[in-house]
Amino acid sequence: MNYTKLFDEIRPYNEAESLAAFKRIAASELLPRIVGTVLPSKTPEEVRKILENLSSIDEYQSEVMISVMETIISKTTAGVSFSGLENVKDGKTHILLSGHRDIILDPAILAYIFHKNGLPFTEIAVGDNLLGSSLIRDLMFSNRMIKVIRSGDTRAKYVASTVLSEYLRRKVVGGERSVWIAHRGGRTKDGNDTTGQGVLKMLSMSYGKDFDRAYKEMSIIPISISYEFESCDFLKARELYYTKRGPYVKMKDEDLNSMKTGIIQQKGRVHFHFAPVVSDEEIESCNGIHVNERITSLRYKIDKTIQGNFKLWPNNYIAYDILKSSDKYASEYTSKQRKIFDEYMSSGLNKLVSDDSSMEMSELRELFLLIYANPVINRERLT
Repeated sequence: MNYTKLFDEIRPYNEAESLAAFKRIAASELLPRIVGTVLPSKTPEEVRKILENLSSIDEYQSEVMISVMETIISKTTAGVSFSGLENVKDGKTHILLSGHRDIILDPAILAYIFHKNGLPFTEIAVGDNLLGSSLIRDLMFSNRMIKVIRSGDTRAKYVASTVLSEYLRRKVVGGERSVWIAHRGGRTKDGNDTTGQGVLKMLSMSYGKDFDRAYKEMSIIPISISYEFESCDFLKARELYYTKRGPYVKMKDEDLNSMKTGIIQQKGRVHFHFAPVVSDEEIESCNGIHVNERITSLRYKIDKTIQGNFKLWPNNYIAYDILKSSDKYASEYTSKQRKIFDEYMSSGLNKLVSDDSSMEMSELRELFLLIYANPVINRERLT
């Protein structure tokens, strides 16, 4: 298999391709709308000149994308915190296997944390379903994005996974650059962070049957991401409601709407926890069983790490107590915080029902509460 040629379909833009892309972005008629949303302190003309004069991808990320993130963080969060970053500051390259709550912001905030702490930018793996326009492709491939191909028949998906696995192996094992990848295909919508079996299987495909080597060399660091106000929480509750009634068919531009909502929504506090690398001992403890069961065993270990390090906010405890009709965690929040959350929930759910009067409020309310309560329920299971 000619991997070098196949990599061309999924790899980020190189320097020459990015410089051409910056000029296309600068010339886009949509630039004023983008600037108005994510860089309101600058005029479209100022941003256009910056883009036209960029000389490298690093410059684009450090001068443009970090400015965008500073704006988003200052306007839509109550601050970003992190813990365990020393586990990444080991001079090595890693697979950064992350819980996944927001389409854009999960890897974008990671890039912000890394840049502010002197760490190199990572490459990021993003599904091809998000690449709906040439402008988005230019913005993302210039931002060190790797395309994850999810379309096609079974054979095509198998080949795509093999190519992606080989690409990641060369990047990480070769010491070139760390890569961020979500621990599941698609965001966690119900608040229950579980790693996808297929994601872990893909990571091992470039190693044949050598299970230990596959995961040891990938040097996996699990990352827990928690937002005080869950990204796209009402949109997620809506999708969960309809999914219970049959296959969910996304509306036109639904992914784009989720991307925009995640960016502009108020998120409260945001926390990232970087766990230690999945150890050789943890990987070796999965030996002696069928390969699929090995992957399941490793998945449970990673889930335990991600769920155990999830930062629980007052909203998580409030949702649990409302859902269970209890005061078990009343010491973790104030009456004012509970009132704010209750009003926030009621307002958002009422809007969903007003848009579709066939929705049952009680069921919708339970689904919404579980988005926030499941991290607490998971923590209880671990103790």
